[in-house]
Amino acid sequence: HENEDPVLQKNDEWLMGDPVADRDLWQDRSPLFFANRIRAPLLLLAGQNDIRCPVKETEQMADAARKNGVTVEVKIYENEGHGFVRRENEIDAIKRAAKFLETHVGQRSAKG
Repeated sequence: HENEDPVLQKNDEWLMGDPVADRDLWQDRSPLFFANRIRAPLLLLAGQNDIRCPVKETEQMADAARKNGVTVEVKIYENEGHGFVRRENEIDAIKRAAKFLETHVGQRSAKG
């Protein structure tokens, strides 16, 4: 929350209350607090200019999953925000996702 754009912070506070006073609710909604439950490989694609999900939070999630022994791939698109709008980045993201699935899901399917 503290890494977000101030306007988005206010919106989140309106939806979920104060992050200190309503800490339990905030933690219950944050994927970071459930990273220890992740068992499957994880692909994180993020925009460097994302004000909704700042890169710092993507890196925190990747680190938390790695501490749990999870294989994590991260790609930060330098010229993107929240959602990719540049065609070359959209194509790259789709190719990465397909390769990731082929590598990690395809192996499981072949093994039964």
